[in-house]
Amino acid sequence: MLSPTPRLKPLGDAEWDVAGKWRLQAAGAVARSDPEMAKALRVSELFEVRPKDGGDLAAAVRVVTIWRESSAEGAEQLQESLKEMGEAEKGRNLLQAVQIVSLLPEPASSTENNFASVTTRFVYSPIRVSPIPANFGTELVAAPGVSLMPARWAKKKWQGDGQDDWQDQLSAAVTQAIYSEGEAAVALRMQALEPIIALETEWDQAKLEKRIKQYLRNAAKNLDFQTKPWHELIEEFADQVFSSIFQALKERSWLPQVDFLMVIDAAVKELFPPYLLQSVPQQLFEQQVLHAHDRAFEEQRFAPMLWDVLFDKVEDKVVKNKIYNAFEAGRKEAAMVSSEGDPVEEFIKAWVACSLRELQGSVPEEALPRELCRNLFHELYEAGALPLPLTQEGGTPPDGILHVDQAIEDFSEGKLQAPPSKGLAKAKKPKAALPSPSQAWSASLPPVHVAPVRPAYPTPSLAPSKGGKAPSFGKGGNGFNVFAGQKRPLDSPGNGKGKVSQPFAAKRPKPAPMLKAVGHPLCTQQEDCVGDAASALVQHVDDDVPGDIYCSACWAIFADADETLNAIPFEA
Repeated sequence: MLSPTPRLKPLGDAEWDVAGKWRLQAAGAVARSDPEMAKALRVSELFEVRPKDGGDLAAAVRVVTIWRESSAEGAEQLQESLKEMGEAEKGRNLLQAVQIVSLLPEPASSTENNFASVTTRFVYSPIRVSPIPANFGTELVAAPGVSLMPARWAKKKWQGDGQDDWQDQLSAAVTQAIYSEGEAAVALRMQALEPIIALETEWDQAKLEKRIKQYLRNAAKNLDFQTKPWHELIEEFADQVFSSIFQALKERSWLPQVDFLMVIDAAVKELFPPYLLQSVPQQLFEQQVLHAHDRAFEEQRFAPMLWDVLFDKVEDKVVKNKIYNAFEAGRKEAAMVSSEGDPVEEFIKAWVACSLRELQGSVPEEALPRELCRNLFHELYEAGALPLPLTQEGGTPPDGILHVDQAIEDFSEGKLQAPPSKGLAKAKKPKAALPSPSQAWSASLPPVHVAPVRPAYPTPSLAPSKGGKAPSFGKGGNGFNVFAGQKRPLDSPGNGKGKVSQPFAAKRPKPAPMLKAVGHPLCTQQEDCVGDAASALVQHVDDDVPGDIYCSACWAIFADADETLNAIPFEA
């Protein structure tokens, strides 16, 4: 690790030894930052010497920044952040960062004592959005301050008047250079993983971030951007992302605590074609992302939990699959029901009633006696089956088991009726049966349930493409529609407190069924396949012996869980 104040000594032409660790061709920027060095290199000379590789340049950025931070409090902690920031491949943008860092203003006050706050003030106050020229950063010469445009910059073909907005465009370059990882990567590190990283014992933070970024990219690759509307694509994207995350990380006890909302938000903006979202109102976009995130996260969180309980309690495979589908569909439907009563009690009643209604006629009573049924619901409840928003305030209510027993008894005696089913499909069918944004596009479509029911997840109220009122949620009821109208601070992580008895998959010998929309017909996972017909195929190889065929989407999940697995491309 670097010391708070890097020590420099020349090794050759434009080459320096920094703190005895890095030899940088680009270390002239550090020398330029030191007013006491009589033979300091000019910043312009930095760009006369091209660094050997991106790693050297990344190190230069960190050294320059740490040098400016050397007298500030918390410099050692900042070094770690800078080290992480520099590990992403930034190419030309890093070159801009090395140069621009010497142009940043001095702290405005004694409290503004770190690089981040100075940069934030420079970039965002006032808000600067001007584009930068395509050739920016190739022949620039630094100036001692930022109050005047450097003379050579005046020759550039700036957007607008040039003299007035060059600083705006420089600010855009700062943002692009220093934060070129993208909003999704920053949100993943700072908002999703930072609160729980101390609980992770198997992977370091860099590996965890890398895997989740890969899940995001893979999910986007499987989407049909040509024929499907943007809101359906966001729902599918969330399904595939959380399917991969829960398959790879299902044994992590901290997973239910992570809030991926801003990660999904930023990833959609970065990975979707720009034309899909350019005419979508921001408020509507945020509502859609919130709906997709909360719905998909809850469904994937519950799926392995249900599979674990059934694996231990039900031996017959056919009966087990039918119960799985019924309980999963029942919970989805229960999350869309609203009532004026106690949210937890009403959810339990709807969940029990909807699940048992799905089983009627498909599973004989002797295959699921009342005692077994009661035990299944008990274990699911204790494992954390309640939607997390119902448990955020006070955890899992201890009297919930009593509500479960009463609901089972009332349903068996005909005293409890399930909400009317409006064609909700079982879990094995495509998720289009869920309340989807496409239903909201047209006011002529019937509601999923009769009043006073409204969706549990804040389904966006989508207006026609032009005109109309701004989208909004209706008011009313103290329903247990656990996400409806929920306003979560976008800058703070979630705080789920649902009870988790143990890692969900500790006893599972094979992957749990994954929620999906389609699958590859040749994939060994068959109905559990998370890919589609367009996914590439690979063949598992063990000791040079070819084995089963998998689509690339399913194989990525297995490979993440076990890095020793090998496969070769397979041509059908």
